[in-house]
Amino acid sequence: MDIYPEYMNTLFVTKPPNVAWPDRFFIITACNPRSSGDRSSDDKAHVNGSVEQNLVLRFLNQRCIRQGFESETDYFGSDLTLAQWARDARVWAAELRGKEPETCAAMFEASGAETIEAVRKLFRSEIGLTPSNTEHLDAAIALIRWAKRRRGFEFSDYRARLWDFVVEIVDAALWLGWLFPRIHQKLQTVPGSAWNRE
Repeated sequence: MDIYPEYMNTLFVTKPPNVAWPDRFFIITACNPRSSGDRSSDDKAHVNGSVEQNLVLRFLNQRCIRQGFESETDYFGSDLTLAQWARDARVWAAELRGKEPETCAAMFEASGAETIEAVRKLFRSEIGLTPSNTEHLDAAIALIRWAKRRRGFEFSDYRARLWDFVVEIVDAALWLGWLFPRIHQKLQTVPGSAWNRE
């Protein structure tokens, strides 16, 4: 598929670098230059402004600030950093469930019981029959393996693709924290909510 001519004529405005422009560099945008803009195949859960999307972005923003990432040019050099982020996402999600039960309940309601059950089955298949018993890093490694199998690639220099990969793993780790937090974590429950059971 060819790159759309409109993309080739786009003017990107940026601050000049501290040193001279390198001979080769990347432009990372939210636009897919090989797409006419049709996003109908995107996951329904990631509709702009959805509770889930906002929570994923909230976690990622906090992590990027803590890690010192300032732009798309900062990226993951190994599975270890990604595994740490996935571990922290699971813990953060479980804590959020206790601190903001109404927010999480709204997300579960928007997702629907069928989707939630499918996610539970996925975790039991990829992590084990009782994911709540699985240590954070073991669960994180399992999620990374699942995402690599699903996407069919290792770490890539194509950073937009890499960040899609990171978001997918963080999103899965957040769901793991909401549905299967580690057993020792004290949690808030919501009467009648789909998230109260394993």
